[in-house]
Amino acid sequence: MLAICIIDFVFYLCLGDVGNYYYGQGHPMKPHRIRMTHNLLLNYGLYRKMEIYVCFRVQHVRVQQADAAL
Repeated sequence: MLAICIIDFVFYLCLGDVGNYYYGQGHPMKPHRIRMTHNLLLNYGLYRKMEIYVCFRVQHVRVQQADAAL
């Protein structure tokens, strides 16, 4: 049986300082790629075609509580 799934949306989450971190050798998330992607979205106006959701930072204690619940 072959299952085909078509996804017609993409999530893009970017905090202002996410491009300032180094995630280690071999990690696919490189700071320059993140900053470049963000700049391309802005400069080509692609963000106008996106639904924008603003997230908020969670306190460290809340993250620990969520991890403990798993």
